[in-house]
Amino acid sequence: MHVIVGKIQAAVTDGVSIGHPRCAAELHCQNPLPSPLHVFCNAHAHYDMICRVRGCSAPCKPGSRACADPSHQAMESNFVARGKAMFQLRQRLKQAGVDVPGDSASDPSDDPDLVPETAERDKDRPLHEGKSEVGNRALRATFGRCRTHNEQLLVRPCGIILSRATFYGSEAISAVKVFLKAEFP
Repeated sequence: MHVIVGKIQAAVTDGVSIGHPRCAAELHCQNPLPSPLHVFCNAHAHYDMICRVRGCSAPCKPGSRACADPSHQAMESNFVARGKAMFQLRQRLKQAGVDVPGDSASDPSDDPDLVPETAERDKDRPLHEGKSEVGNRALRATFGRCRTHNEQLLVRPCGIILSRATFYGSEAISAVKVFLKAEFP
């Protein structure tokens, strides 16, 4: 009887969160961008003229990345404001527990004396009264560039890098399995 002993190979895989700019098309496009400043690849360049709010197919206003809908314009304004230094400073101060000038006025709902007692009146109302039939899903938009999820490395115990792959969406077990099968068929 002959026993064939297979060769055992040891390797470790892990993702390094580098994140390179990628096409922002919702299709998880893997085409390269013309330059790191572009948001869409050449195949999806026509999306640059369409509102960036998901589900909206209206054309953008000139000089904007959103359509004429006021709620979409407000989302873009909020995106631009988040990039400003004062906005970032206020967020850091709030997280540190410091009173922020201009925002220090207390919210009326913080004072229990100002909140009306509604517990007794509300118990007879149906639970979902006043809820929209459409649901309460928030609008989502992609105004900036998208980035890849990570660079997955396959490394021998001695430190030699065997392989590398770019993961676009997530570091899912199924994606790692495909990556490993490509290296060790």
